[in-house]
Amino acid sequence: MLNKKLINIILKQSKCKAKIEYELNRKEIGKLVYAIKNLKLSINDTKGFKGAEVATGGIDTTEINPKTMESKLVPDLYFAGEILDVDGDRGGFNFHFAWVSGLRAARN
Repeated sequence: MLNKKLINIILKQSKCKAKIEYELNRKEIGKLVYAIKNLKLSINDTKGFKGAEVATGGIDTTEINPKTMESKLVPDLYFAGEILDVDGDRGGFNFHFAWVSGLRAARN
């Protein structure tokens, strides 16, 4: 359930002594739970704007009709996907929005 990159960090911060799962007892599990809930990470650097996963901004969603994706300012102009000022959680949500908004624009 955890990203592989976090496992060693959590084990170190928890000071858990168990090396394999069957060695875990209530106390060790408690240490792991506490470490996960109170995880502290330091950000050392970023990949800059070129490496950004999400950049907010774009066409203001109040300027479009959400049912048709048509511009309220310019008739017969439709928008879909990431050109709009919409961002959300990772995990396919932005793909879903891109497909649904594209479908609505295409149908209209």
